Amino acid sequence: MDEALLIEGVAVLALGALVGYIARHYVALSRRGSIEADIEEKLLAAKREAHAIEEEALTKASDLREEMKKAEDRIIKQEERLDKRERELASRDDEINKELSSLREKGKELSTLKEKLEEKEKSISRELEKVASLSSDEAKELLLRRVTRESEEDLQSRALKLSRDGEKILEDKARDILVSSIYRIANGPIASFMTSNV
Repeated sequence: MDEALLIEGVAVLALGALVGYIARHYVALSRRGSIEADIEEKLLAAKREAHAIEEEALTKASDLREEMKKAEDRIIKQEERLDKRERELASRDDEINKELSSLREKGKELSTLKEKLEEKEKSISRELEKVASLSSDEAKELLLRRVTRESEEDLQSRALKLSRDGEKILEDKARDILVSSIYRIANGPIASFMTSNV
């Protein structure tokens, strides 16, 4: 009987060990499934988070591209405005240089005129000094000679002009008389004779 009990005990023990092993294996499998499920859940969460981060990064990149495009457009417009302003300033600079050049020329002309006026004033002063030392009759004589000389030059130029104008008037009158005569003769009885000669 002891042997039967012993066999029974060993069998129960073996059965217990087998059941324990199976239970432990089942628990381990169950735990492993739980860990795998947990890992899978974490993997899915990580993928969702990565996807969300990627979406956010793409949105930010798109926004940044848009901002960069706007900034680039602003820079281009600003450069165009600066170029236009630079051209205007260059044009204005050219105008100012031309005006300065013109003013310099006028300054030279004024300087020349001033020198001429000073020379004229000196000449007049010398003349006045000369006249001041003359007697009344001598001054009258000097003045009369000067006026006569200037009048002669003026009269000569006028006479020349009248002569030229008179010649032109005489030529015009002669031409008119000749044309009028030819017209009268042409209407007379010898029109055919004149026509053939002409």
